[in-house]
Amino acid sequence: MPEILLLAVLAATLSTVGCLESEDETLTSSTEDSLLGTWRLDLAEVDTEEFEFTYAFRSNNSFANRIGGTFLQRLKDLNEIDGIDIDTGRLEVIDDGFVEYNGTWSAQGDNLELHFETMKIEVGGEVPIAKQRIAVPVHEEDLTSAGENQVVYSYRFANGQLLLNGESLTLGIGLAEPASTAGLDPLAVETLRLIGEFVHDQISARDEDEFAMTRVE
Repeated sequence: MPEILLLAVLAATLSTVGCLESEDETLTSSTEDSLLGTWRLDLAEVDTEEFEFTYAFRSNNSFANRIGGTFLQRLKDLNEIDGIDIDTGRLEVIDDGFVEYNGTWSAQGDNLELHFETMKIEVGGEVPIAKQRIAVPVHEEDLTSAGENQVVYSYRFANGQLLLNGESLTLGIGLAEPASTAGLDPLAVETLRLIGEFVHDQISARDEDEFAMTRVE
């Protein structure tokens, strides 16, 4: 009889532990699930065509970070810098430009860790004869061996928004001071400088500690 009672107690204990582990897994999964989807940085008084900044978090723990807009028409001026040659193909005029980072993400507690693996720069415009808008890739780069390729945020949710807090808006764009771009191609360095100048003008005017991002439906 005592042995039967002991086995019953042991079974109940294991069942309770299993339930607790299941609850922890569910909580973690639920937290990560809340991050899934595409989030756009909210900048008041800035048109989304002029400036777009999004993070897209996928269920396979990959992400895409897209930054750009019409303000990156200035990419055409970079051809005047030694070591930079942007081949725009059939485009006669650059209307906009974008940087897209891709990598992997992980969440632990209230920390969101991003590991950047690739970077692509493209310019957009209209083909004169066809009157059709196209995007032309002008640079691609592997970031896995290019020095620092990680950004860490603390994050929380409030009023339906994702609030990110960190020292960098993204790779190569610091807030208090310029983030390191060591090891990157000259075109990538100058493109991030253009983005950083634009972002700093907007962020500094708001005097906020967190970046508010809204889910894109």
